[in-house]
Amino acid sequence: EFRQDWKQTMTSLRGGLGNQMFIYAMVKAMALRNNVPFAFNLTTDFANDEVYKRKLLLSYFALDLPENKKLTFDFSYGNYYRRLSRNLGCHILHPSYRYICEERPPHFESRLISSKITNAFLEGYWQSEKYFLDYKQEIKEDFVIQKKLEYTSYLELEEIKLLDKNAIMIGVRRYQESDVAPGGVLEDDYYKCAMDIMASKVTSPVFFCFSQDLEWVEKHLAGKYPVRLISKKEDDSGTIDDMFLMMHFRNYIISNSSFYWWGAWLSKYDDKLVIAPGNFINKDSVPESWFKLNVR
Repeated sequence: EFRQDWKQTMTSLRGGLGNQMFIYAMVKAMALRNNVPFAFNLTTDFANDEVYKRKLLLSYFALDLPENKKLTFDFSYGNYYRRLSRNLGCHILHPSYRYICEERPPHFESRLISSKITNAFLEGYWQSEKYFLDYKQEIKEDFVIQKKLEYTSYLELEEIKLLDKNAIMIGVRRYQESDVAPGGVLEDDYYKCAMDIMASKVTSPVFFCFSQDLEWVEKHLAGKYPVRLISKKEDDSGTIDDMFLMMHFRNYIISNSSFYWWGAWLSKYDDKLVIAPGNFINKDSVPESWFKLNVR
């Protein structure tokens, strides 16, 4: 039985792993901040993803994913009712619930932190740590991975640990999903400039490259410094392995990718050094403690 006085923060999970993590962190932090439960639609947006065919990957982490099918439009004709609710700004079947869409172009919306929001459905990607920085420890505890590494990944982890402070992670993204500005694929000048900066700060650097386009990495980034290629992993388990590996670096060069962003943010080391580009779709994506490098 549903009661109108129930309060809850909700959303529908979607996108790749990095975006799923941002959406989860936003909703979890908002629920904790306002002392209400939270819930997710775990199926609809993945079922509708005919282009990229993303899957739910948060189940690999040590967290709970409570569902509320009725309030998150996870029912027959739910997409229709959701479109109506989006246009109205409230849940058409339960008007006491607000329907909050992320503003475009995306940026940190401080009102969502300062206002008391106890019953709402959120739609967006929320790619800024400012949405959950007050619950940083809780979010980090939720994103503990609960699977064993594949053997190849285990060998890569051992090499990363052996080099320790000399190891530098590079996350190279060579595809673009959105035409929303600024976005865009970064070219080799960004990575080379970032590598030079790292080499000025790290003794005998060795760069470990994560990418779905290792041929491009070999062609454009190898030569001046030692470069190791992290094996390309195709399945969901491999995606989780890469996230686990990235957490074990002290130094990072990332592209404008939510996946690599989380790899750096979840580093085991408080004294980490992170270089990030200034062309994330959300202008507030790069934390103030990171070095923002503006190269075309």
